[in-house]
Amino acid sequence: MYWDRLIITDRTVDFNRPDIVLINKEQRRGIIIDIAVPLTHNIQKTEREKIAKYENLSIERKCLWKLEKVETYALVISAEGVLTTRFAKNIAALGLSYNIIPNGQKAVIPKDYLMKHNGNHLQVNNYSLCTTPQQNVLDLRTLPRESMRSRIL
Repeated sequence: MYWDRLIITDRTVDFNRPDIVLINKEQRRGIIIDIAVPLTHNIQKTEREKIAKYENLSIERKCLWKLEKVETYALVISAEGVLTTRFAKNIAALGLSYNIIPNGQKAVIPKDYLMKHNGNHLQVNNYSLCTTPQQNVLDLRTLPRESMRSRIL
């Protein structure tokens, strides 16, 4: 496992510093993970760019390390906690717990906005939001403006 490290290749590759690189030599499989926190209106564009950005690196790694498969995953969560539908699929493909989804949202959303979380029911500043179990997405843009004001505790 490598993180935030320059990956050296035989040929020059424009983007060769992904956030996380996992290599399983027994299964001859490689995984490139890149994490981003863009603004909400750029979330899908950022996800596409992250995957395309490391395509050449994955081809180089496959040949150089004699791997059967190198997969690239983009874990993108907006600064407001909005996720794409691919986020949950990427989490499942990586074998991670779905608890990472609300934890990731809590990491980017100010603490005083999140009150309690029960299954797929979320209470935010006296506004009740329901999320589907498949996506578990909280979109704060749907809240009234007065609830979005930041408060100093």
